[in-house]
Order: sequence, then C-alpha cells, then structure tokens
Amino acid sequence: MADILVLIRGLSGSGKTSLMELIVGSSEYCPEDRASVSVDEFFENDEGGYQFDPTQLKAAHEWCLNTATELVKDEDLEVVVVHNVFSRKWEIDPYMEMGREHGCTIHVVNLYDRGLNDAQLSKHSVHDVHPGIVQKQRKRWDKDVYRDKSRFHDSPRHPYPPRKFRY
Repeated sequence: MADILVLIRGLSGSGKTSLMELIVGSSEYCPEDRASVSVDEFFENDEGGYQFDPTQLKAAHEWCLNTATELVKDEDLEVVVVHNVFSRKWEIDPYMEMGREHGCTIHVVNLYDRGLNDAQLSKHSVHDVHPGIVQKQRKRWDKDVYRDKSRFHDSPRHPYPPRKFRY
C-alpha cells in the first residue's frame, strides 16, 4: 500500500505534469515504487492523442478517483501522484478522504499560476487550453482546500453576541 499520496493542483499550463514527472519519473525512467494518474489520461486514445469531451468530465473524474484508489492499494507502490486542476475544494476532498482511509501521508502542492497570466498559461498548456478557460479556472479557485468546512455547519456563525462600543 502506498505510504504517500501527492495531490498536485494548479491552473492549466502551470506545470502539474512537469512536477509529476520530477516526482514519479518520465516515460523513459520511472521508479517501480511510484505511479501517477490524472483526469487528462481518460481523454487520451491508444495512439497517445488527446480528445477532450466535456460531456465525459464526470466519468473522467470518477475514473481518476477509482484509478488513484487502486494505485494507493497497490502493495508495490510507495508514492502515488494525482495531478489535476483541483480548482474547487470539493474536487480534491474525495482524494483527501481516500488517502486518509488508506493511511497515506498526504501532500498537497499548489502551483496555482506560477506568476503567469492566462495567455501565458494557455501557451504552456500541453492540451491547448484556451485563455478563457484558464480565466474561468482562476475565478473559481479555492485557496483553502485544507479546512474542514463541515465542522462549521453545526455552530452558529457568531457564537458570541456582538460587542457594544461607546464612542
């Protein structure tokens, strides 16, 4: 069973795949105790071409989570890397929960935009993501994916009455 689960998040073109290759290895050299998966792999065909289909996005995310779970369960692996945009907290939560259930040490790496604008990120994207899509990812970006929001649902927003000040 994998000891370490690395979740790499960032806007399209931010370098998620490049960082994954540094951790896991490239196609020429990949240590046997490491593996990776991403939603993008769902859209790759047998010849290595990429054909994104937005109607299949839900299925792609389910496939990615299931594949990551199987990788984490693999007795021969020590490190599993998942590299997706993960722009919203609810997108990364199932992976965090799965990692906790399997006793992994979880590392979340936030690349966000590497200091690049949307057009620059679009140029760096290996899948030719339009700058408008990058902008949408940026607008919906959740900075805090670590906080457990469920603990706040049971408590009132302001447990203490507001203070009254005299001027």
